[in-house]
Amino acid sequence: MKYLLSILLLVTSIVSYADNLNNRQRRLSAVYLSQTQIGQEVLQQNSLKHQFFDKYFFGDITPRLTAIYNFETENGHINSFTVNGLLLGASPIYLSWTLAYTLKHYEMYEMASNYNFNPSVNFLEKEMLAFATAAAHWKQLGSLNEEDFIEPIKDRPDDIRNHIQASAEKFDQAYKSGSQSFKDMVKKRFFRFNSSKLTAEDLLNSNELSDKQKQYVLEILNQLEQTLKL
Repeated sequence: MKYLLSILLLVTSIVSYADNLNNRQRRLSAVYLSQTQIGQEVLQQNSLKHQFFDKYFFGDITPRLTAIYNFETENGHINSFTVNGLLLGASPIYLSWTLAYTLKHYEMYEMASNYNFNPSVNFLEKEMLAFATAAAHWKQLGSLNEEDFIEPIKDRPDDIRNHIQASAEKFDQAYKSGSQSFKDMVKKRFFRFNSSKLTAEDLLNSNELSDKQKQYVLEILNQLEQTLKL
């Protein structure tokens, strides 16, 4: 019940905003995200509860053709997050999938301070956990693969989802095929699009991380295995 009340307050907080495409997509993507258990969990982060729509935007990000989101940060915390504006014409149900992915990264970034871990350090299993969260949300929605589309808009490459390799349906199929199939798909995308080639194993074997920092990596691994079972 507390989840539902908090989500209701969050979603209704944008009613006073102008009813344009940007605000409508932000509102509806949050509504659809709130319809699943895992979606409610990522929406319940303390730093998001009261200023969600003051932090969530669509817009130009870098790199434009490979990234799903960007964070604006200050002193180790996120001020706002921007979802790739090329996705604005998507189904709001599809955008709830991208929002689940983005907010899991948001959670992992904020959680890093508890372990004195540099939140900007990216590694493969963080990406796996973010995509697993989005896949679990999609599955809990009922795998609505007919909603995995983006309407054409001016100056956007055809089928932007293939450019950024972010098809909810394809990740749904891999997720249902088993954890190894899913991990392999994320790994291929991660190594193609990210300058970082780090893995959890690299970090756990590093002499440069403290035991406390390695606990952060272990927590990510634990959450990943739990999420892959949903």
